[in-house]
Amino acid sequence: MLFVAFQFPPQAGPGVHRSIQFVRRLPALGYDPIVITQSFFDIEHSPYPKDERLLEQLSEDLVIHRFNSNEP
Repeated sequence: MLFVAFQFPPQAGPGVHRSIQFVRRLPALGYDPIVITQSFFDIEHSPYPKDERLLEQLSEDLVIHRFNSNEP
């Protein structure tokens, strides 16, 4: 299943936790998620902090594709 998320770890924004929980539950339902999100942002110019610990909540098998963009 293709999952598109503007905010995704290691970015720690308000929408990140919902995305984490959704993606974590998909394999139990028989889906292999593939995440498309923005590439890592410039921490100095972002309104959201970086939190590497959020990545620990995700499976190491999760495929994440990042693209360069500052816009959703």
